[in-house]
Amino acid sequence: TWKAQLESARLWQRKHAVPSALIHAGPHLITGGDGIVAIIDADTGEQLWSAPVRGRVYGLVAAGGRLFASTDHGYIHAFAP
Repeated sequence: TWKAQLESARLWQRKHAVPSALIHAGPHLITGGDGIVAIIDADTGEQLWSAPVRGRVYGLVAAGGRLFASTDHGYIHAFAP
């Protein structure tokens, strides 16, 4: 069945605190939730980094080596290496 095929294709799964945004950037998944942004290794599911933000993340953009996260409290957070 299609459900069995989906289960056999799963590489990993990870619970995240109320995810409200998700993007794929290079080898990473970037997720945002209530008060948090996190970077996850797309191959292993290991969380590599996280940072607090003000509000719930609803927008994520990775561009120019930076990460931008916008929240429902009107903040735009910018992160760089």
